[in-house]
Amino acid sequence: MRFWPLTLFILAGIIFGFGHIIITILLGILLLIGVAIWRIRSYHKKLVQRQYFYNRGYDESEHRERRDVTPK
Repeated sequence: MRFWPLTLFILAGIIFGFGHIIITILLGILLLIGVAIWRIRSYHKKLVQRQYFYNRGYDESEHRERRDVTPK
């Protein structure tokens, strides 16, 4: 086989190309998972704050503008 370095280069190019695609897909999946976790945590924080207001006997509509919910 006279052109074996050329075949090696072609094979390496194919492998690197697919590796690039796979890495891009994996990074996209990781980004989606991170965004999902962030959205769930912020939603959960909102639910916990709302529950805190209910436990203290507040009406949420009166205290909607209040951001600090730390106990006094």
